[in-house]
Amino acid sequence: KIMTTEKDSSKLLAEGLLQHYEPDLKKIQQQLSKLSTKQKDVLKQVENENMKFTTMNANELNSMFVMIKEYH
Repeated sequence: KIMTTEKDSSKLLAEGLLQHYEPDLKKIQQQLSKLSTKQKDVLKQVENENMKFTTMNANELNSMFVMIKEYH
């Protein structure tokens, strides 16, 4: 005669849910971690490109001001 209490039933249910969902959740966690790493890399690249354009624009503006001084 097997008697399970409500506490035992809850424990068995929790263990069953973990066994069922944990592998997929761990896989999703790994994928999200990889995605976050890639996202950080892309963000760094975009920031570097923005800095290049900012520097380039500043240099172009300086050149234009030099040309303006030459004309006046």
